[in-house]
Amino acid sequence: SIEEAVVKAEYYLKNEEERKKIAQGGLKKASTEFSYEKRFQEMFRIVGI
Repeated sequence: SIEEAVVKAEYYLKNEEERKKIAQGGLKKASTEFSYEKRFQEMFRIVGI
């Protein structure tokens, strides 16, 4: 709900370490799971190459 989103936004605005932790986790996941190599592997798998 909108109220829950506001509460979470306020929480993370006040808790810099939590924000950094989440950001670092997202960056790690994005750089390992969404690389060009992974995307091409997935495309080749789908088309049967």
